[in-house]
Amino acid sequence: MQSGRPFAKSVAGEGIIGGQSIDWGRTVDEEIDDWERFFFTLQGEATFMIYDVNTVRIESQLHHLEKCCHVIQQAAEELRGAGEAAVAAFALERGIHIGVECVIEVGSLMIDGFMMREAGGYIDIVDILEDEQVLPSEGAATMRELVRFRERLVRRYETVTSDDLLQQMDAVPVLNAFIRWTREYLVQELGPDYPKESRKSG
Repeated sequence: MQSGRPFAKSVAGEGIIGGQSIDWGRTVDEEIDDWERFFFTLQGEATFMIYDVNTVRIESQLHHLEKCCHVIQQAAEELRGAGEAAVAAFALERGIHIGVECVIEVGSLMIDGFMMREAGGYIDIVDILEDEQVLPSEGAATMRELVRFRERLVRRYETVTSDDLLQQMDAVPVLNAFIRWTREYLVQELGPDYPKESRKSG
């Protein structure tokens, strides 16, 4: 059983849920495959679409990203103070790497949940989030820089120096901003009850 909640959103177009046309004015009990049973009351002349967004997983990743940002800041301060501190350098490498992974995981979940176009790779995920106005253009450009640096951390880690890591600190604030941008987009698309409607897995 997946964790999360399907959300209903008013959109323009034909009213379809689960492949069935909506008969307005009646209550619809719709069972979503692989999800617990939820009840949606459809009233008036509105049209609704179900977004299958795994908000529990998204929030889990955003919380972990917050931890990464804390580690990054602390490790950078230690590295600046000590010059060559192996533990701080490794912590900073890992913090940036996992922080980018959190962004990509959240991006993938949003692309799937909101039925955006299919992504062709990490950079393309950022491009899609920019196209869909999850990220502002300036933030997306900075995020692409971090994604490219992540490639060095994964493939050519032995070439990364302390100076290389500290040079990324100007770009790192975009990770904190990503948390805010993501939640703002989810509230916009899913309604003001997000994230209260995000259920904990049980």
